[in-house]
Amino acid sequence: MKISAYRGRASLAHIYYDLLCLISNSWLIHSPLRLVLPALVCSCCSHSPETEILEVKSIQEIQDPAPIRSLDIFMFHDGEMMNLDAYQRIEETDRWEVQTASGKGDRRLFIIANGQWKRDDWMGVNSYQSLSGFKSDLENETSSYPAMTAECGLYADGTKTIWAEFRRLCSEVVLESVSCDFKGKNYEEITDLKTYLINVNGVCRLIEEDIVMPERIINMGGLNEGDLEKMKEPELLLRHLGSIKSGQNKITEFRFRCFPNNCPEESPGSPFTRLVLEGKIDGETCYWPINIGRNDSGSTSEGIIRNHRYIYNVTITGKGSASPDIPAYSETFLAKMEVEKWEEKEEYAIYY
Repeated sequence: MKISAYRGRASLAHIYYDLLCLISNSWLIHSPLRLVLPALVCSCCSHSPETEILEVKSIQEIQDPAPIRSLDIFMFHDGEMMNLDAYQRIEETDRWEVQTASGKGDRRLFIIANGQWKRDDWMGVNSYQSLSGFKSDLENETSSYPAMTAECGLYADGTKTIWAEFRRLCSEVVLESVSCDFKGKNYEEITDLKTYLINVNGVCRLIEEDIVMPERIINMGGLNEGDLEKMKEPELLLRHLGSIKSGQNKITEFRFRCFPNNCPEESPGSPFTRLVLEGKIDGETCYWPINIGRNDSGSTSEGIIRNHRYIYNVTITGKGSASPDIPAYSETFLAKMEVEKWEEKEEYAIYY
């Protein structure tokens, strides 16, 4: 395990924290102590984090812990200036407990897990506001080590337990199944079928925003091989299905990753992120694009929200669209969408 740390200004006393890594597949993990849980966005109609205090009685067994590659732990004074009080970096750890330090008083804890930055990259951070300039790049995202943040307020003066619940920066788009129904048509098979994401927001700020406009776009308007080559895991944006005949149903369970994009209206500089199916019917290339997280018109639903999962089951009934960037008419395919909170969740307990 590698640990590095530095202290900020105006520290008053040393209070040590035990950082206990508890990783769970459920949304709430139980402790015999009082827990302060920053509320997660747990539905597609709420963005505002709130804090609630729960009293629970037992500890849930931990199963299949998600790997953590690195932790960057910041403690800020929770006041008008929000200056840095303490920082610590932990790498290559397989321990359940580590220690960090802070001064006494109101504090704001901010943790980055599996970030793309090294210790020296944080040297310019002297306040909470300094974090607003840090943006994670989707090209560095991996399925094994998702970038996550956790944040909560606390008063450091005695023994208690502070729970910080991690939220992934990205969201997941799941193509669960693809069916084909060409009854009454003069064609019966799609060949060279593949699926991918376009107009993908390439960056995400560490500090969460209510409205996220794309700042740098990956696969702008269509599949871009150059963009895919920059990805650590190109399969997070592109998967191949082969062929499918009329009457067939393929269970795919393809899982893609993307950063939030919930711009209220589409424009040339802020296009909606789309899930695209592309294939050939009798040699003609056809596209079936879907605006992710939005209704058919794309104007009255939320778009892509951080740490959510968007599940699609698609039935293709016609030739779709002539462009990957023009949503297909509903009579050419049926797309059933489900939106849910990301069920896999990481939790850390801060004892002090």
